[in-house]
Amino acid sequence: MHEAPDLSQQIQAAQKRLQQIEQQAVSAEPASLTVQAIAELATALDKLQATAIELHEQNKALFTSQQDLAAERQRYQNLFDFAPDAHLITDGQGTIRAINSAANHLLNLRHNWAVGKPLTVFIAEADRAFFFAQLERINATPPPATQPTGSASPITLFLQGQEVWLTPRQQPALPASLSVSGEWSQQGKITQLYWIFHDLRGQKQAEAALRESEAKYRSLFEEMAEAYGVAEIILNDDGEPIDYRMLEVNPQFERLTELSRNLVLGGRTLSNIVPDLKDWHQICGVALTGEAIRFEHKVERWNRWHDVHAFRIGDPKDRHVAILLDDVSDRKQLELALQASQAQLGQILDSAIAVVISFRIFANGDWEYDYFSLGCESILGYSSADFMADKQLWRSRMHPDDLATVEGLFANLFAERKAIWEYRFRHRDGSLRWLSNTYASQKIADGCWQVTVVGQDISDHKQAEVALRVSEAKYRWLFDEIDEGYGIAEIIVNERNEPIDYRMIEVNPRFEALTGLPRELALSGRTIRDIAPEIEDHWHQLYGQVALSGTPIRFEQKVDDWGRWYDVYAFRVGDPALRQVGILFNDISGRKRAEADLQASECKLRAAFNGTFAFIGLLTPRAP
Repeated sequence: MHEAPDLSQQIQAAQKRLQQIEQQAVSAEPASLTVQAIAELATALDKLQATAIELHEQNKALFTSQQDLAAERQRYQNLFDFAPDAHLITDGQGTIRAINSAANHLLNLRHNWAVGKPLTVFIAEADRAFFFAQLERINATPPPATQPTGSASPITLFLQGQEVWLTPRQQPALPASLSVSGEWSQQGKITQLYWIFHDLRGQKQAEAALRESEAKYRSLFEEMAEAYGVAEIILNDDGEPIDYRMLEVNPQFERLTELSRNLVLGGRTLSNIVPDLKDWHQICGVALTGEAIRFEHKVERWNRWHDVHAFRIGDPKDRHVAILLDDVSDRKQLELALQASQAQLGQILDSAIAVVISFRIFANGDWEYDYFSLGCESILGYSSADFMADKQLWRSRMHPDDLATVEGLFANLFAERKAIWEYRFRHRDGSLRWLSNTYASQKIADGCWQVTVVGQDISDHKQAEVALRVSEAKYRWLFDEIDEGYGIAEIIVNERNEPIDYRMIEVNPRFEALTGLPRELALSGRTIRDIAPEIEDHWHQLYGQVALSGTPIRFEQKVDDWGRWYDVYAFRVGDPALRQVGILFNDISGRKRAEADLQASECKLRAAFNGTFAFIGLLTPRAP
């Protein structure tokens, strides 16, 4: 802050000069008028000094106020610039005067690029008519009636929460919520409009996800096999639950209870509808305690058993309980049948030619046997009593090479994973048997698992595997060494299931020799049209018919561009859904050339024969 010129310094200089004049006036011959004038001048200077001090203090206060005003303005500017929503300021016609960072980001603009441009360029075309109508309405709106003459009115809200679509620069349109407020001039005209756009993309995505989730759970509600309903618990005057009425039920509820939906949702209590559902009244307490319950109950009038699961939902004040209901009548009948069949099952297990074992295994690797079927003796040579008496017998008769895999088996049992284990066991008669055991475990206590084993003698299967490998090697040799070309083709069809191409998935060595197509190229995954476009369309059609119909065909055909004749036998192999065709073929070009030469020779001989016959006829005398 500066005072121009420095009034304080000038006053001080004047006072100093006045003192000098006073001293001179006193030493000189006094003149009463001069002394009086000097005294008055001194008084004026004192007042002027006081005024200067007061002015200095006012200037300091004004400077402080200006600084506070600038800081306050910066704070409001920061609030505008860094507000999370897009904020724009326009004039009454919608021309942008200011735009904050969020709006620049939302509209994909550089800093202040939009200033001076109409806001309409960022409004989607479908919403522009609405936008212009709102501008016209805002400008036609009179200022508030309470506005004092010649003063500015408070900001007026014109529009709030209106959904519109914006078109950011070089980006797809996006939904936004629009709010508009305006400020009036002293003359009652709109001077500035304040626009706030809230990005609705996240909300729209959340709403879509919510609709999808609601549809998913509504589908579950409608299609689930269990009956489901929501009940409102009714209290007496003492606040004790006494009954309930159904507020919502799914279609299965009607089927499992034989109560029509209209009856159940008619507002009547359930005890009034079905008096013999007394056990169900324990559901009422769930609304107050919040503790879920589950019970089974038989309804005599329906001759059905129900498994009922009830739990509180929503606000406890609403006293709403969800009821999940399942018909377990069949299970109840099965339980009785199961009890009757358990004895039979024991007899079956004992008579089955299989190893059935039940034992408990512990975390330290130890185990205890509970049961051995009688079939153990016929397969292993040892009775169930032998195994129960000596739990190490099983280990001692196992082939040493297979014993090392037991630790991996135990790891699967502890993890409750199903395991299949093949190993060799030394029979009592000294023979070595191959066994395949299936293990299933369930943890029944800390550090203890119940294990069930079903084993079979697969010695014959193992011998068959060896024979199969020998046979596979033999046929692989045949595949590689036969003179004919052989391959398996996968037929490619269009959307109408019409064959249009094929690719080779296996070929033998003769395939390359007879076709000239390298094995690597033939098995590259590319189609025949791609690697051998010279092969005519009817080849694709023939192989496609075999794949689709399953009827084998045999034909002779020439590939003109290769100059070769082929004798081809095509037949479907494997699953029809795979559309695979086996192709067995041979090059018969030599035979075809021989046939052509033979036909030509036959024609020459026939012509010669006919000429000779005619000549003999001329020589033969005719009868008179």
